[in-house]
Amino acid sequence: VDLSGNKQITDDSILALANNCCQLMSLSVSQCSSITSCSVGYLSNSECRETLTQLDLSGCNLISDSPEIQSILNDLIHLDDLNLSNCRDITDNSVNLWKRDDSCSSSLPNGLKTLKIRYLDSISDLGIECITRCSSQSLTELNLAYNTTIMDASLFHVAENCSNLRKIVLKGCRGITDIGVNALSEGCHFLVRVDLTGCLCINKIESLAVGCPFIEVLSLNSCGNVGHGSIVRIAGVASLRELNIFGCRFAKNEVLEVIGERKNIKSLCIGCNKITDKAVE
Repeated sequence: VDLSGNKQITDDSILALANNCCQLMSLSVSQCSSITSCSVGYLSNSECRETLTQLDLSGCNLISDSPEIQSILNDLIHLDDLNLSNCRDITDNSVNLWKRDDSCSSSLPNGLKTLKIRYLDSISDLGIECITRCSSQSLTELNLAYNTTIMDASLFHVAENCSNLRKIVLKGCRGITDIGVNALSEGCHFLVRVDLTGCLCINKIESLAVGCPFIEVLSLNSCGNVGHGSIVRIAGVASLRELNIFGCRFAKNEVLEVIGERKNIKSLCIGCNKITDKAVE
C-alpha cells in the first residue's frame, strides 16, 4: 500500500489498515506529515506484524524516539526493508536498543536487508555501530546520505559487521575520509554500488579497485580532491559499468584512454576536470 505524500492520512488510517489488512506486506507513508509513532504501534499489535516486510516512514516528522521505534525490529518480526530518512527526531536513543530476540521465533530473519536513514544527523557513529551489529550479515543496502555526523568510525563498524553489503550511499557525508573508504574495501568485498558524491575529504580510492572486485557503479561526483591516479586505477576495474567523475578536477585524458582500452564502462559522466574535448572525441 502506497500512501506517500497524502497529508490527510493520520494514525487512524493506519489503525484501519492494521485491523483490516492482515496480509499487508508493504506500506509507504512517506511525507505523510500527520503520522506519529502510534502508527508503528498499531502495526506491531496487529496480524501485520507477521507479514510486513517493507515500511517507509521517511519524512514523517512527528515520528520520534518512542517505545514503538525502539522495539520495531522485535515487534515487526519479518521487517527487512526500513526507511526512516528525514525522521529527524529519531536518535541514538532508539537505535541503540534495536535487536532481534531470536528466542521469540524460530523463523526470525537475522535482521534488516535494506536500511535508509538519509538526512538523520541525530544518528551518530555509536548508532551506526548498533545498527550494523543487529543486522550483521543480513544487511545488503545502507543509505546514509547527507548525515553530517557520520565519520570514518561508522564505516569501520559497517566493514566489521556487514560483509555481505552490496550497496552503500554516502552522498554528502563530508566527514568520510580515505580511512573510512579503506575500511570498506577491506571488509565489504561484495560491494556492487558505491556513492561517494560530495565526499570532499576523499583523496585516494585505489583500495576500492583492490578490495571490491565486483563493483559495477561508482559515483565520485563533486569529489574534487580525488587524485588522477586513483581514478585511472578504478576505471580499469573489469566489473565497473557506470562511473561518475563530474567535478573530479584532477582527472585527465588518460582516464578515457583506460576506458577505451578496457571497454568495460557503459555509462560515464565527466565535466569540470582536465579531460579535453579532443580526448572525448
